[in-house]
Amino acid sequence: MKWFTHKAVAVAGALAAGAHPAALFAVMIGSVLPDMVDTAMARGDKKVWRRIHRQTSHWFGWYLVIIILGFLIPTQRIVLDLLRATHITFPGVSPSALAQVSGIGNDLLVWVGIGGLIHVLLDALTPMRVPLYPFGGSKRFGINLVSTGTWRETIFLFVALGAIALQFDQARAVFEEAVRTIL
Repeated sequence: MKWFTHKAVAVAGALAAGAHPAALFAVMIGSVLPDMVDTAMARGDKKVWRRIHRQTSHWFGWYLVIIILGFLIPTQRIVLDLLRATHITFPGVSPSALAQVSGIGNDLLVWVGIGGLIHVLLDALTPMRVPLYPFGGSKRFGINLVSTGTWRETIFLFVALGAIALQFDQARAVFEEAVRTIL
């Protein structure tokens, strides 16, 4: 799938889950992380990229590990250190209070992992599928539902975003009113 689809579905899902703004950024990064890893590993060589794309970087286990680490590593402390080191301040608000109240740092790794997992699950819906094992082997899993860059991907994107939007009470009310008006 295209990066836009990965990012849009991940951010919409995170919004539906009540994620804070920093988590939205983290899930968006995670949603393209598998392809970013492939691009970095290929070092600009298109032939290498085609050979390695959707191999090890697209194994779902890496993103489960990131999620688990997100629960185990005190990332809020790291964010606090970054806020202090960069001297980002808000008048009258200490960095620790800002991080604690906003939730920034508590769950960023978790959201990156969720974004990566969403990426892998979306790619599992394409004909190329994703690897079942992290290193080698020809076993892949997925279904041939959507081909990347086709009108079917566009329709899938709108259906997925619509389904996620229905998770919002206000969006649901607007949708129901629109249906009543049409019918």
